[in-house]
Amino acid sequence: MPALFAHMGAGACSSSQGLRLKTYLRAVLLKCSRISEVIEEIEASGLANAGTGSYLTYEGEIENEACAMSSSGAFSAACLVPPGLFPSKIALAHLEQSVQKGHVKPMAVVYRENQYRDLPFRPDFVISNRETEIVGNAVLEPGLGSDTVGGVEIGETGALCVSSSGGPKNKVPGRIGPCSVYAANTFTSGRVSVSVSGTGEALIRSGICRRIAKRVEKRDIEGIKHELRRFARKEKEFPYMGGIAIYRKEKNGSLIAINFQTAPCFVYGYRTEKKTAAVFKQQKDGEILVEARVLL
Repeated sequence: MPALFAHMGAGACSSSQGLRLKTYLRAVLLKCSRISEVIEEIEASGLANAGTGSYLTYEGEIENEACAMSSSGAFSAACLVPPGLFPSKIALAHLEQSVQKGHVKPMAVVYRENQYRDLPFRPDFVISNRETEIVGNAVLEPGLGSDTVGGVEIGETGALCVSSSGGPKNKVPGRIGPCSVYAANTFTSGRVSVSVSGTGEALIRSGICRRIAKRVEKRDIEGIKHELRRFARKEKEFPYMGGIAIYRKEKNGSLIAINFQTAPCFVYGYRTEKKTAAVFKQQKDGEILVEARVLL
């Protein structure tokens, strides 16, 4: 099976909440064999700011977005997705879709059932009504996650990145976030894959996702720290972010995983042939964390 990496957003939460999310994420990774399944499971759970657990606009509505990018360079996104649907499934369906010769495929589409004629409604887009599983004897409460959910799948033929988000609390209706903008929080070049969580406006302005990808390509850990300090200094209104980056060596195919954050809390996990684990990182306000580990 492919190697899977996932995170449940960067933000602030208590130690008990973080540990519950850590337990939950590990159980999801053990259950699922593809990153699409991991993201869908979280979207349906209501435990993160994605899918059924998304924050509301100031008009009390849910407007979700999701994106997918493959190591071939293809990128697709779906935005303003109404409640009750899997945003990630819609984005992936758009990624896989071919278009008529001579037409330019849009990178992002505003999705409304039966209104986007080239991406028709499918029954499997619907999130079925089911109770969230209780995993690891943890009592899970809706809304524990604090930001964008993201994941990376590394297989023999390449990489696939998927992100899903409901946007910030009380956002303006119609607001488009980082999932709808190419490489704002999701990027893969094949050897390097990055998934970032944070406030979209800051991520879009800073270009932090691709800057970190360039540093990872060179395996420049100190350079990643520099990028995080620069981000926190310039984006004073929204200084919190976190993410995961995966580097795959061409010669032996080994994987190096890097987690990074300026946010007080970040939960991420991975599943490889040898091990499945989830990690909860908590730090003081203003601190910066970058960790790297060889997994394969």
